[in-house]
Amino acid sequence: MDRGVMDGSAYTSPKIWKAILNETDWTTIQLRDRRYDAVIHLVTAADGAEEFYGKNNEARYETIEQAKEVDSKLINAWTGHPHFKIIDNHHEGGFKGKIQEILKTVTKHIGLPDTAFVQRKFLLMQDGEGRFIINEPTGLKRETFEVEEIFLAPRGTEEIESKIRSRGKEDSYTYIHESKTVVKGEEIIRKRQISAREFIQLSDQKIENTSPVEKIRHCFIYKNQNFVVDVFKSIKGNPIILRLETDTKSDEISIPPFVKVCKEVTGEDFPIYTTNVMSRRDYEMPPEDIERCRMNLDIDAGLGMGKKNSISIWNMKDDDATIQE
Repeated sequence: MDRGVMDGSAYTSPKIWKAILNETDWTTIQLRDRRYDAVIHLVTAADGAEEFYGKNNEARYETIEQAKEVDSKLINAWTGHPHFKIIDNHHEGGFKGKIQEILKTVTKHIGLPDTAFVQRKFLLMQDGEGRFIINEPTGLKRETFEVEEIFLAPRGTEEIESKIRSRGKEDSYTYIHESKTVVKGEEIIRKRQISAREFIQLSDQKIENTSPVEKIRHCFIYKNQNFVVDVFKSIKGNPIILRLETDTKSDEISIPPFVKVCKEVTGEDFPIYTTNVMSRRDYEMPPEDIERCRMNLDIDAGLGMGKKNSISIWNMKDDDATIQE
């Protein structure tokens, strides 16, 4: 599919788009998150491959700058989708490299064994009161959700993990069932959308001595990279974890300057920061990490941004987040 329904919001004003949603009784979560299992955005050639933009294509009527502006609006329109991948023009092999990146993304999403992507995780700094305060840059598109994950008793000998997840805000949610199985030594991950009724029914199969894991999830784009910040509300110590995907663990990544990393907690070396471990009723964030990740933040110093924009507490939901303009 070349276009998705959310693309329409990039070609009209926010006021008109909101009116369309109200008139049709749709919500953004219904149109964006429920309707599409995955979204892959190919950055316009006008941004990074200018020599090919509009070449032999009369349909490309925008100037390079106009194309970049529309492309940015399209990215904002899809920001917040749980499986949103941006593919820019900086891959080896030019357009063929972009095609290979698409194939890797699709392979991963449909659950086929693949080692092309590594999920990197970073424990973030908090202030002395355990709040995650940032100097949010002007123009940052951020989507915030309430997330609950419940781990279920595995079924059969091949299934090694099973969980359900609710994700949304206000009165609009999506529900997912995710299972991990091992087939011929390969780990397979399968995800499927379920109804609210099925979510409630499956929650009765919760593993004993575990609790639902409640988070506030922030999704945003920085330098064409999709970032997720999870604030764990139901965990003692309230750990805050930044997640992103890279091709390999050794890849250089650009951490947004408006967040401060305490330490990396990627992979098997840090099982204590996997969600299934954190769901145990007796789980607590290690005291040494609480001490290490708490600091006195100088808000007026801009938290590394150099210029103060909007000071926000990301422990909270959107409506309560901004504390200073």
